[in-house]
Amino acid sequence: MPAEGCRWGGVAVVLRGRESRPHGEGRQRKEQEVTVMSEDAPVNTGAAMPPGEGQAKVAVRRIQNKLHCWAGADRARRFDDLYNLVCVQSVLTMAWERVAGNRGARTAGVDQASVAWIESRYGVQTFLHEVRDRLRSRTFVPTPVRQVMIPKASGKLRALGIPTVTDRVVQAALTIVLEPIFEADFQSVSYGFRPNRRAQDAIAEIHHFTTKSYEWVLEADIEACLDACSYCFLSDCYASNSACGGFGGSIRSPLRRPVRR
Repeated sequence: MPAEGCRWGGVAVVLRGRESRPHGEGRQRKEQEVTVMSEDAPVNTGAAMPPGEGQAKVAVRRIQNKLHCWAGADRARRFDDLYNLVCVQSVLTMAWERVAGNRGARTAGVDQASVAWIESRYGVQTFLHEVRDRLRSRTFVPTPVRQVMIPKASGKLRALGIPTVTDRVVQAALTIVLEPIFEADFQSVSYGFRPNRRAQDAIAEIHHFTTKSYEWVLEADIEACLDACSYCFLSDCYASNSACGGFGGSIRSPLRRPVRR
């Protein structure tokens, strides 16, 4: 961890009256005059040898801390070289660990390749080196997802897209790089879909404030929110915030028409 002590932690939102909160955690750190990392110490994108899981975790944590501190110190900062970070070997190693540790690791995409198949027949390091080469040469193209229909409690069916393992690893790498930047803008009352936060934490906070004379809890849900939202609009909003050179195609490409199987 950096000596400066700048960290980032891990969208259901809990709203309560009679209290105002400052903006995201990154803003709070700036207001508290915490020293952030200098631009003279850029993140290290080199990788001489394939890192082990422990080394990769430390290297990725350093990259994330720097990105989060920079985003928290300057809201208008433009990140123009994030694509190269996705190609860092330690980032891809941690992305693989996330995918392999997921409950869906046994499920294959349209290429019929599962995590276990890659480990036993292909080799993890060989697989990651090939993914890295395709990313660096800008020849990586996501594969259409395998779509299956899952029954819901209401009796309706929900479409579930299953990407290939390769696409999942690249998506996880994108998340590793982008998450600490956007985390700096979240408010402390946001719990959903954030690292190290869960719905149970929001419930615990509700319980805490209801014992402190608060009487109202408001819950809202947008029906079929992701079904109706414009992905192009969301990706444009993302691009305007982060200005990540070369990321536009990587964000839009996975939105291709799914393959029903």
